[in-house]
Amino acid sequence: MGIETTCFFVKPHAIHRSREIFGYLVENLTNIGRFNLDYKGINIPSSGFYEEFYSDLKNRNPEAFKRVMDSYPCANNGRIAFSLIKGDAIIKIVKIIVGPTMFEDNSNLTIRGKFGPYEMPDTIVHASSNKEEAKKDINCFKKFGLI
Repeated sequence: MGIETTCFFVKPHAIHRSREIFGYLVENLTNIGRFNLDYKGINIPSSGFYEEFYSDLKNRNPEAFKRVMDSYPCANNGRIAFSLIKGDAIIKIVKIIVGPTMFEDNSNLTIRGKFGPYEMPDTIVHASSNKEEAKKDINCFKKFGLI
């Protein structure tokens, strides 16, 4: 598959659990193989970032988009715990560790299962789903000067 880079972050309403979540992620990645993870906390400076980052949600589920826009910028001042993770086939590996989007579809061995429950669209973490999404995610962070 080759070396890839993925975007992973703990969302604002779950920031108080970011050390636990990142600890669990790193533990599982360590068991799988080699990776490079750069972790940092970021204050999102405006709702403009969230509007762009979740623009696809606006069309798919306008109600969920409104909920994100009403809560994410306000929760913990929009603070997230963010990482770019590099490694061989890392996008798929991180998605397996994170688990399916819907809480009820997760076992307690995934991040979403272990650290849930939650109500949609308030999943506790984001992980890029594929190479195209990872590129879009990373470009959004770059555009807003966050990485």
